[in-house]
Amino acid sequence: MEILNHQSKHGINTLLIKDPSAKTASIQFWFRAGSALEKKNDQGIAHFLEHMFFKGTKKRPGYQIAKEVESFGGDINAFTSFDFTCYYINSPGSKTSTCVDILCDMVCRPMFLEKDFPAERQVVLEEFKRSIDSPNQYNFSKIQKGFFSQGYNHQILGNEKTITNFGRDQLTNFRKKYYNKENSLLIIAGPTHEVEKSLKEVDKYIMPSGEQSKFLPLKLSKNKPLIMHEKQTAMCTLTLVSQSSNFSSEAATFEDFIMGVLGFGETSRLYSKLVIDTNLANSANCSSMFMTKGGSHFLKISFEKKNLEKITKIVLQEIKELIKNGVTDKEVERLKKLYLSSKVYDMETTEAFAFSKGHGYAQNGDINSEDKFIERFQNISTEELNRNIYEFFPKHWQMCVQVPKGIESNTFTKTINDFNQKLIQILDKRPKKLKTKKSFSKFDPSVTHHKIKNGIHLIHKHNKMVKTFAFHTYLKGGLTDETIKNNSSYHFITSLLNASANKKSKFEIKNYFEQKAVSYSTFSGKNAYGTTLNGMAIDFQEVFPQYAECLVNSDFKNSELSKEKTVSKRILKSELKDPTRSCFKKLSQYIFEDHPYGLSPIGTIQSISKITTTNLKKIHQKNLKNSPIVFCYSGPDSPTKVVETINANLGLLNPRPDLRKLKSKNINIKKSSFHHIPFDREQTQIFIGHQTKALSNKENLAIKILQTILGGQSSRLFTEVRDQKGLCYSVQPIYFNAMEGGYFGIYMASSNEKVEEAVNTINHILSEYKENGISKSDLRDAKEMILGQFEMNLQTNDDFIGIYG
Repeated sequence: MEILNHQSKHGINTLLIKDPSAKTASIQFWFRAGSALEKKNDQGIAHFLEHMFFKGTKKRPGYQIAKEVESFGGDINAFTSFDFTCYYINSPGSKTSTCVDILCDMVCRPMFLEKDFPAERQVVLEEFKRSIDSPNQYNFSKIQKGFFSQGYNHQILGNEKTITNFGRDQLTNFRKKYYNKENSLLIIAGPTHEVEKSLKEVDKYIMPSGEQSKFLPLKLSKNKPLIMHEKQTAMCTLTLVSQSSNFSSEAATFEDFIMGVLGFGETSRLYSKLVIDTNLANSANCSSMFMTKGGSHFLKISFEKKNLEKITKIVLQEIKELIKNGVTDKEVERLKKLYLSSKVYDMETTEAFAFSKGHGYAQNGDINSEDKFIERFQNISTEELNRNIYEFFPKHWQMCVQVPKGIESNTFTKTINDFNQKLIQILDKRPKKLKTKKSFSKFDPSVTHHKIKNGIHLIHKHNKMVKTFAFHTYLKGGLTDETIKNNSSYHFITSLLNASANKKSKFEIKNYFEQKAVSYSTFSGKNAYGTTLNGMAIDFQEVFPQYAECLVNSDFKNSELSKEKTVSKRILKSELKDPTRSCFKKLSQYIFEDHPYGLSPIGTIQSISKITTTNLKKIHQKNLKNSPIVFCYSGPDSPTKVVETINANLGLLNPRPDLRKLKSKNINIKKSSFHHIPFDREQTQIFIGHQTKALSNKENLAIKILQTILGGQSSRLFTEVRDQKGLCYSVQPIYFNAMEGGYFGIYMASSNEKVEEAVNTINHILSEYKENGISKSDLRDAKEMILGQFEMNLQTNDDFIGIYG
């Protein structure tokens, strides 16, 4: 891979990433222009400007920009942050020059027509309302407003008043001030010869000169140590926020490392104590958010109200222990491997690698800033960290508490204030200095099939160019094998396969995999279930024995099942408050009435109560003995090496009947009906659609074509419902298909007062397709889009396994 700086004929700063083996391209235009530069009356203008760039140019009016990109299977999008905005196109490599021309045309020659403003204001307003409905986004907006300094103390989206009043002058003034050569970087990443060919396209475009953006540092206010607010949610959320150092400083690296020890990963101290060991919280994690100058650290815990006092006590104990006794060599090694492996995975796709370079430029003014951070991170020693841990641990914390509506906050306030005082005492007291301590696919010749035993197979993808691997095990089972009485069995089987095994605790297993920077997880679907392993290829043979132990020798402990039941009941409780989940749950129940697909994957309160570890273990052991098994591997190891590894660790599995195909269960076709679920929200969730037949039915191919025609930003559905009428922020066709049936339809969320118009518009569009069909050109374009998207979706090891498995 070759990385070169280039300046176009008219001075556009361009970064070329040439990869001779790349099959795809990623074109990205980064601008150091985000919401932190906005004045009070302009709040949200950076994000609104991002939207308006998609409204067309003289060369590509209206939705032609998106239509052209989607016509060859590419995707085009953008995002706005505090300090920057990025516009990008991902496409097949052969379309690199075309995409460079499209993106440059869009960014350099927008029209910003007055007629496009009214509908787009409504679209962004819908996006804003969606953020208000989201407990997580609403909680962060409260943190911004209460704790963050000027520029960072308002939502990126703006507010209802500014959004509804955005005008063309505001837009052009902001663009003129910040969209210039000094604030921008164009990245062209893809196949070497295609990148080189595309440079002539850049030379056609002009970007004006201007001043560099000047960002104020993000500083946390100390005026409000505690914020408490209510939201319609089932769980409470406690968020601690502290000031961070500048990203490029050594101090920031140490701070981030300490936060990682405390709450990054499932074997981190807080997650282990609060989630795995005591089951007091749903989640517990720490993270860091860096800006161009300054930033913040977060400690976030989600839990039920009754557990607050126990949780705060454990948090205080863990912070005190960390400062007093420092970190261990194992913890340091674990974090280093996790960070390093994440960087290696960034190298796996053209898009991700380019994004890391673009983000480095836009956020820090240095395309290699993330690499330098990782290098500093890898150079940290246990001794050095422990010698200075008190200085590096953030001293001042502000707290935000989100509680479900209707909860008395007096007890919360007292407990949180006590917690805050005790935390201050811990952080004010300096501790004593620590003591240091065979061809299977005609489409892909690198994919081969290997019969290990009768009924036991390996699908092998030889991906020689990567340093990572992915390994999945599939067993026949899942929701289709459940009844109302034993509903949620496979959900709990896979939950316990992810717990203790052969007398090793859940924490010990997770700690082992994290020490190796390997991801181990489980899954349960409609017709199959199993386990997955992802990591560095050099570690595959070493970690596989533990993976095999989890698959065949899980302990199925009552204590672990009890914890999982508690979590599932919380999820079911949360679903009652979630309109989107409730909408699709009702849809599934109706479409798949009297069929297992209509059951909830996590069951019901009644079915959960009847689940026992004895029955779960019996089901899984029976499947290990009798069910067909398909192993899938993608990575640099040879098929011979992978088969040897499987046989060495799972050789005792017996041959079995090779019955991978399922006996279909009939699903009755339903008559038309209307269902309404009352919710007190800003938006109504809408689904309009119909049932589909078994996966083998040819009708599903026609539905896939229709989904493609209706999908994307250039589709009639998107342009008419969103762009022209502003009825929603997003609208999309949903196509769910499984072995024995599924459903297809249109989903959107719209303001309550717009529901009737939204439903009528969707029904009108569907009726016209029903009456008139599709044109030959629509069919041709849809085919090319599907093939292009398929090519785009096959890049990583997990992508290959998801398809072939």
